[in-house]
Amino acid sequence: MKKVLIFTASTGGGHNQAAKSLASKFESNGYEVITVDILKLSNKVMEKLFVEGYEILSCSLPIVYRGLYKYSNKKSINTTLSKYIYRIFRRKIHKSIEEVNPDLIVGTHAFIVNIISGLKQKKRIYK
Repeated sequence: MKKVLIFTASTGGGHNQAAKSLASKFESNGYEVITVDILKLSNKVMEKLFVEGYEILSCSLPIVYRGLYKYSNKKSINTTLSKYIYRIFRRKIHKSIEEVNPDLIVGTHAFIVNIISGLKQKKRIYK
């Protein structure tokens, strides 16, 4: 049976819902699916910072969130932010990939896709 590893992040519900929807479709087609929330791989402080930070900004301070979102779309900011996120999560994501040894890897969050892309560029994964 082929295995699919889906990485998601609990920043709001959309990424997890996308992961659930994809998992359901893959499973209905005979794939074994493993879903991993990258924030659950991090320590509790980091998980809380990302999840609660997102919730506070998006619900209580939407103007600030919108501004940060637009600001992070600048290439120089996005590159710096991506490097920081990459350093935090790359080992844990790489370890998950090695443990599961999937035939296919899917990411439902842009930062996850950036990390997987970085691992591929550095020839640490070949999926």
